[in-house]
Amino acid sequence: QPLWVWGLQGNQGNKWLNGQVTVTSSSYYRIRIEGIVGNSFQGDAAIDDLRIFENPCVLTPPDADPFNVVPTTTSTKPTITNPPGPYDCTFETGICNGWENMANNRFNWTRVQASTVAAPEIDHTTNTVQGYFMQADLSKGRANDYARLKS
Repeated sequence: QPLWVWGLQGNQGNKWLNGQVTVTSSSYYRIRIEGIVGNSFQGDAAIDDLRIFENPCVLTPPDADPFNVVPTTTSTKPTITNPPGPYDCTFETGICNGWENMANNRFNWTRVQASTVAAPEIDHTTNTVQGYFMQADLSKGRANDYARLKS
């Protein structure tokens, strides 16, 4: 079973939210990003600009605790100063090395261009409609169906 370390649910609005969490492990681990269809089939989940750092960080937003998930209105774009690592991904040139949809998904994460979807309206990386990101279209699933992207 996965150890959940970060989560948000509910309507987060039509904007990009910065999320970060520290993961500490002395052994090999994988990262799994999951979009789950809730009671409503409306909406989508999107990810962009995945970065993995060796330094600890502050849980952002602070209410992204998987045991105390409350919608947030915080929207920030961090300043990135470190060079990209081997598992970092902006999705501008494709699904990056080391990331893939899990085999037992009910539906998949799909790389989309901002100009072709209703929300988010712009790409987080380029801040334009020409950029790309990963999206899990929740309307393609039923309640409790999931789309999982793994490292």
